[in-house]
Amino acid sequence: MHDVVEELRPRWFQIRAVGSLQQQTPEIGVFVNRVYQGGPAVLRDMSKTAVTRMEYMDGPQASARLRTPGATALAGAILVQTGGN
Repeated sequence: MHDVVEELRPRWFQIRAVGSLQQQTPEIGVFVNRVYQGGPAVLRDMSKTAVTRMEYMDGPQASARLRTPGATALAGAILVQTGGN
C-alpha cells in the first residue's frame, strides 16, 4: 500500500512546517480501523486486497480526534479501513 499512496497521494507523506516551540517532531500516523499502528512504513506490509478505504486527516483534526500512544505528535494521519469495518 505504501507504493500506491506514494504514487497517487504523495502529499499524504509530507510533514507541513511546524512552529519552533514544539518540543516533539510531529509524524504522519497510520491508523487501521482507527487504531494507531505507527508511521507510514507500516503501509509497506499491508495487503492491497485487505483495504476498503483510505483517507487523510490533517494534523489538527487528527490530534483532536485520534488517540496515539504517549505524547506522539501528529502532523497528519492516514486512515485505513479494512474488511467490513
